[in-house]
Amino acid sequence: MFDAAGGDLVAYNLSPDAPPTRLDPEAGTSTTPAAKPAGYRSAATYDDRAQEREGARQLDRMVEDAAFARARKDLERAFPRATVPEVSDRKRRDLPIPDSIRQPPD
Repeated sequence: MFDAAGGDLVAYNLSPDAPPTRLDPEAGTSTTPAAKPAGYRSAATYDDRAQEREGARQLDRMVEDAAFARARKDLERAFPRATVPEVSDRKRRDLPIPDSIRQPPD
């Protein structure tokens, strides 16, 4: 079977008699560090992993509600919290026009 965009081969579960599977982006393997194809897992395994992730998220919510210091909360979390570093004023300057002569940063 081919997709409508580029004619690439699209993988589907071909047999209706096959055990139910779910497409999991983490299941594939690759030797290329830039890209990794997705793979299929059984529906039971996929659902178990989803329940584990939800349990870890629930634990993270409990840690955030606790009276710990920020550093202790970061140590206790199952998933690291998203951190965005502060942007300095020097990095906030406008980008130069493409093909213009570039000046060194201030």
